[in-house]
Amino acid sequence: MVVISRMAQAADEVRSKAGVNWKEISSLGIGTPGPARSEEGHRHSGAQSARLVQRAAQGSFEARFPVKVLVGNDANVAAFGE
Repeated sequence: MVVISRMAQAADEVRSKAGVNWKEISSLGIGTPGPARSEEGHRHSGAQSARLVQRAAQGSFEARFPVKVLVGNDANVAAFGE
């Protein structure tokens, strides 16, 4: 869970440095390597998923931030960002 904690801390630091209030943010996306099931908030099990984003990733972020959190495949999430 150290990786998840560091990811959350980085997200909050970026938001803060940008001077953006949480009321201005509607959602937060997490991209992970390999297949992911956004509606369930976790990745399918696999070699890369064990340490990066576990089943609790979505819940951990939603507990920390007052926005909806979505988990998706990194390539798909990057495409949305384009």
